[in-house]
Amino acid sequence: MNQHDVIRLNMQRFLKTEDSLDTYVEEIEKSVVSELLIEFPECKRLKSDSSLAAALEQIFLQTGKGFIFILDEWECVFRIAKNRKDAQKRYLDFLRSLFKDAEYTELIDKDEYSGNTDIGMGLRYAYELIGQGEERDR
Repeated sequence: MNQHDVIRLNMQRFLKTEDSLDTYVEEIEKSVVSELLIEFPECKRLKSDSSLAAALEQIFLQTGKGFIFILDEWECVFRIAKNRKDAQKRYLDFLRSLFKDAEYTELIDKDEYSGNTDIGMGLRYAYELIGQGEERDR
């Protein structure tokens, strides 16, 4: 009990227009890390310029607490950035850096559109859509 904290992100909140695609990932990281600094003041190695993955890892190492992620609208980048494969890849790489082999996460995919409850399957499909499936698996 109380071994995991919940991070709920409405991904579309950070992506208002196609113009914000270039700073989308950085805005997510900055916002969540700033909240983590407030919630975990005892984590002395946690820095405001840490990547989100590094911040979560530090919290896990120092407190033993993991995180459950609820990602709402996780696929919004693919709707808004239909022709921006670079932005799609950057976003997918960000998600993969957070969740692939991470000890600190439990993941719930709240994707009401696809009915798919496995975000890993969704990420693999998204990589295939932008032509990065083979490169990613190397």
